[in-house]
Amino acid sequence: AKKANINQKAKMGTKLENLINASLKDKKIAVLGLSFKANTDDIRESPSSYVVSELVDRGAKINAYDPVADENFKSDFPNINYFTDWRSCVTGADICVVMTEWNEFRGIDLSELKTLLNHPAIFDAKNIYSVEKLKQLEFKFENIGRNF
Repeated sequence: AKKANINQKAKMGTKLENLINASLKDKKIAVLGLSFKANTDDIRESPSSYVVSELVDRGAKINAYDPVADENFKSDFPNINYFTDWRSCVTGADICVVMTEWNEFRGIDLSELKTLLNHPAIFDAKNIYSVEKLKQLEFKFENIGRNF
């Protein structure tokens, strides 16, 4: 399963490029959730680590926010932009990537999110948002292993 995970993460960069139909170079990507799972600041084996390193390799500019794990994440990724709330993190971003199922992220008003993003594009790695709602708001979206 481990190898599949790593392939999944490498595919992530490609999925994001397909989502916006462009190279990730110089794109601003908001990553919500850095910890391995909600309600912890543990970032060991965190999917966000793989994803962020993949995006940085592709030349993307990263905005990141996590309710508790940002300090731990900073030791591995000192050169990305950290924010103290999801709204400022996503403002002006080309894609929003949700990596951890914090309740705070579940509660995001997608209409508000759409107004803050540069493009209404979301990668919901935790499948926490309603596909119907995303379609209704005309988001471009992608998630992991769920068919539309």
